[in-house]
Amino acid sequence: MKYGFEIIKIIDASLKLDTNRVAGYARKLSEELEHEGEGKIAEKITKLLSSDSIGATRASSSSMRLPFDQESKYNLGGVIQPFDIQERVKLNSDVQKNLDKFVQFYKSKDKLAGEGLEPPNTMLLYGPPGCGKTLLAKNLSSILNMPLIIVRLDSLISSFLGSTAKNIRSVFEYAHNNPCILFFDEFDAVAKVRDDKQELGELKRVVNSLLQNIDFMESGSILIAATNHEQLLDPAVWRRFFLKLHITYPDFTSRKYLINDALRDFKGFDVDLLARVFSGLSGDSIKKLCMNVKREAVLNDTRVIKTHTFLNFFFDEAFYTDATQKELEISGNLLENRVKYIRGLDPKYFTYSILSQMFDVSNATISRLLNNKGE
Repeated sequence: MKYGFEIIKIIDASLKLDTNRVAGYARKLSEELEHEGEGKIAEKITKLLSSDSIGATRASSSSMRLPFDQESKYNLGGVIQPFDIQERVKLNSDVQKNLDKFVQFYKSKDKLAGEGLEPPNTMLLYGPPGCGKTLLAKNLSSILNMPLIIVRLDSLISSFLGSTAKNIRSVFEYAHNNPCILFFDEFDAVAKVRDDKQELGELKRVVNSLLQNIDFMESGSILIAATNHEQLLDPAVWRRFFLKLHITYPDFTSRKYLINDALRDFKGFDVDLLARVFSGLSGDSIKKLCMNVKREAVLNDTRVIKTHTFLNFFFDEAFYTDATQKELEISGNLLENRVKYIRGLDPKYFTYSILSQMFDVSNATISRLLNNKGE
């Protein structure tokens, strides 16, 4: 039955006299109907919600507002609407396969509801920074047509005893009443292992509150948590998440996509060669490097970008800012260090001939540099 999931949620909330949740899922149903071309019915639902038909209309209206910290008065999150999201994430194939399965569960929620089942609604993203965790959350918002609530940790974590746990409960209550994707970035800040001797008892109360709220979070809204420091998470936190995705550095295919996507109107470069050079760089670093090269090309009124231009930016900027890359020795011959680094990425691919073209020097020079201290 189409829209069966929302109808069941509305009936369940009505029987529990939970008017805030009735209004939240009625709004969601109205949006779904509008998207399917059922504008008249959607308009009727919207009018009912704006009238006094629901007993606690004012309360339901206030439940739409994002919660805020009682001390600072700052909102505990920011809202991004799905239609405002344009950039697309490129994931490695194994991660994309698991994400597609998660999406399929949610898009089949009516079919699952017919069998008394609900789609999974928790996802943990972990891995190094700059690899697309936040962008994945945004893309999921766009795919599922659900608003994304990015929790603001600077407001969530309070210096007042007990306030952080209350703030956590408030954002989960918002998600309970308003179907959305609730996104916690830097999740380790509120989900750190509870046996840390450096932490006070307040941390244990915060983690306990977090676990309880995750346990009582019903499907309809989705919880996504992201961390760059998965080793800091409390073991009990891991068990609360249905899908755990390791978002790591882009593979060869993903690197090619990122380069071509960033430089779709430019030519002159060898994308296979660059994808090999950029091995170990995060997706964000690759995008930034391509943007720097692109800016320079525009300033020089050209659409042709040579490989050595990428190398200049690669060694001067992205190379030194990405934690996964081996550092070049400061002392010694700079060109020699750079040639040896590229050669070491893939000796079979980066032949003397290719290296001479990349660095615009002779084969003899490449041979001398590589064999200076023995290769």
